[in-house]
Amino acid sequence: YPKLYTPGLKSSLFNCKEFIKSVLHGGFSSIVLFFIPYGAYQHGVTPNGLIVGDHQTLASVIAVLLILDNTAQICLDTSYWTIFNHITIWGSLITYFVFDYFYNYVIGGPYVGSLTIAIKHATFWFTTILCVIMCMVPILCTRFYFIDVKPGLSHMIHLKQRIAMKPSKSKSKIGGDVTRTPSARKARRSLRSGYAFAHQEGFGRLITSGKIMRKLPQDLAF
Repeated sequence: YPKLYTPGLKSSLFNCKEFIKSVLHGGFSSIVLFFIPYGAYQHGVTPNGLIVGDHQTLASVIAVLLILDNTAQICLDTSYWTIFNHITIWGSLITYFVFDYFYNYVIGGPYVGSLTIAIKHATFWFTTILCVIMCMVPILCTRFYFIDVKPGLSHMIHLKQRIAMKPSKSKSKIGGDVTRTPSARKARRSLRSGYAFAHQEGFGRLITSGKIMRKLPQDLAF
């Protein structure tokens, strides 16, 4: 599909309009990720009477929400999941918590125990779910709208491939026994390739020389 290269040649995916969209999206995400935790932890008190409305707790919660929101968007943009995708995405998420623990508890950072205390209470989990949903819903709605109303080249090709993969009933009834399965074609190719790369000499020279053919009677010879 050579037409897929046209958006890159026309700079349709990297221009001033797309940059403004990214800035607006970043500003919206920043507002959600700051003001919702700020409102939740402004007068935060645990059931035990511990005050969690300090700067350290708010900063730790916002940092975790930012990582989780970015990870959710990366998962949404990932079309094909492989072992490398899983290692990169989930490994980076685990690495953040490992470095946070190492920085605060081993080196002695200023946020010791703030994230640990916040995770133990329901306010953190409710704030996390609310922020991630609010950041993801506009993206999902926008993408579904444009896929339905104004699909791109890749979506049109995916739709064309899906239609082509669905054989009609007539073809399946008439040509079901005639057409070979992909495994049979693959096995046939593997036999040819195995014979071509065999180390021993085949029967080609015997056939061309006529030694392997039975001699015909004299009266039937041409």
